[in-house]
Amino acid sequence: MKPDKTLKPLLDALLARLPVGDEGLVAVVDLAVLVAMADGKFDDAERAVVTSSIETIVGGRLSRSVLQHLTSESRAQLRALGPDASARRIGELLAASGCAEEGLRVALAVAWSSDGLADVERARIVQVAEGAGLTAERVDELVAETWPDDA
Repeated sequence: MKPDKTLKPLLDALLARLPVGDEGLVAVVDLAVLVAMADGKFDDAERAVVTSSIETIVGGRLSRSVLQHLTSESRAQLRALGPDASARRIGELLAASGCAEEGLRVALAVAWSSDGLADVERARIVQVAEGAGLTAERVDELVAETWPDDA
């Protein structure tokens, strides 16, 4: 999956509904990092998608040090809360903003970006969905909708 072509419309749809400012930025970065780290590794393809996500949100390219700072802060926050509580918190924020499905589509794009959708990534996305009040069945439907042509 090419993050610049497929991720931008997904992020645009999500950002149109999230609060403007830091809370929306943090939610999207945390969502992307949560899914990228679900399998215990944060590989180059996932890092590229997270970077593309952040740069799309802020509307331009950022220095490597700023990107590292944002992802490091997100990883620290996710570790402090724990992945389960983080997934629920992100899901609740998405639901409160009326953009749960948009958020799940972004999460799936991150998951598809590297070696396909791993079971552990799908499980983490289901946790986000449940925090947003959506079912695992709806996640299955979104998986089918977002299945990349090259998977």
